[in-house]
Amino acid sequence: MWSHKYSGGGWLSSFFVTLNLLFLSAFQRGTASNTAPFSALRGDIIAISRVKNEADIIEAFVRHTLHFADRMIISDSGSIDGTWDILQILVDEKLPIHIIKDAKFAHDQSTKTTALYHLALRHNPEFVMPLDADEFIQAKNRTALRKTFQNIPPTGAGQCRWKNYALSDIQDLRISERFSRRAKKSLYRKVVIRAPGPVDNDAIIEQGNHAFQRFGKMVEQPVLDECSIAHFPVRSAQQLGKKALVGWLANVAQFGAGTMSSFHWRELYERVLSGATLNERVLAEEAYWYGTGREARTGDIDFVRDPPLVFPENASILFKEKNPLQTSQELLAFVCRTWEGNLKANA
Repeated sequence: MWSHKYSGGGWLSSFFVTLNLLFLSAFQRGTASNTAPFSALRGDIIAISRVKNEADIIEAFVRHTLHFADRMIISDSGSIDGTWDILQILVDEKLPIHIIKDAKFAHDQSTKTTALYHLALRHNPEFVMPLDADEFIQAKNRTALRKTFQNIPPTGAGQCRWKNYALSDIQDLRISERFSRRAKKSLYRKVVIRAPGPVDNDAIIEQGNHAFQRFGKMVEQPVLDECSIAHFPVRSAQQLGKKALVGWLANVAQFGAGTMSSFHWRELYERVLSGATLNERVLAEEAYWYGTGREARTGDIDFVRDPPLVFPENASILFKEKNPLQTSQELLAFVCRTWEGNLKANA
C-alpha cells in the first residue's frame, strides 16, 4: 500500500537506474568517520539502512541487527539528535558497520535505498536486507536466518512479515517489555534480496522497502515463514511528533504538496499542527494502524502479548531520553534546526 511503483521498462527503468547511480556516486563521496576497511564474503548477509533522528533506538538496532547480519551499511540523512555521534561510537568499537552522511533533505527513499543496495553489492554478499532503525529481525539466530533465506530463488527476493508493536511500559528499558504488545494483524511485508553478484544495475527497491523489481517488473518474492520483522514505529509522543513533522515536509520537498507517498506522515503532521495531544491512546492507535490510511482503519484495535526477541537486552545505553512531553516551541525548534542544517549542507 505504500509502494511507489515504477511501472513499465524502457526509458523509465533506465531513468531510475541513472538516478540510482548518481546517488551511489554521492554516497561514495559522503563522510564516513573512523570506519574500518569494509569487506564481505560471498554468503554474507549485509543490512542496509537509512536513518534520521533515531538516537533513542539506533544503538539497540545496530547491536541487534549484527546478531543476524555480517555487515551493515548505514546512511544518516542529516540527524540533529545525536544519532551520528552514537554511530561513530559504535564504529570506534570496531563493529562491522560502514556509516555515511547524506546531506540531501528530500525523502526519496526508493532511489537512496537502491543506491545503498548497489554499494553493498560491490562487496559481493549473498543477501541484502534493507532495514529501518525501528525494525528488528526476528529469527532464532544467524544460521537459522541464512537457512530461511536459502528459500529465496536465485537472483530473486523474499518477503518477511512486518509486525507492528506498541508501547506497553515506557519506563521499562528492556525493549522486549517496553514493546510487548503486537498488533494481531500483519498487513505488510519487507523485502530481502538474493544478490546476483557485484552488479545489478536494473534493480529497484520500492518506496518503503516493501517490494523489489528488475527491468520495471516485480521479481518472484515468496514469503519467508521462519523470520519476521518486529516494528517499533511509535516510541514516545516526542519521537512521533518530530517524525511526523519532518517526515511529511521531506516528502513535500521531494514530491510536492499533492503527493500520496508516505501519506501516513501527512495525517500525523496535520494532527500535530492542530494542537491535538498525542496521548497514550493515540500512540497505541498509530502503532497499530501504522501504514494504513484513515479511511481503511475499520474495527477495533486488537493487540496480543508477544514480547519480541532483542539481542542484547541491555543494548540502549548511549541515549538518555529527555522529558517525553513535547512543547510546541520544542517541536518548532526541532523542525527549524533540521531545515537550517539542510540549507547549509546544500548552500
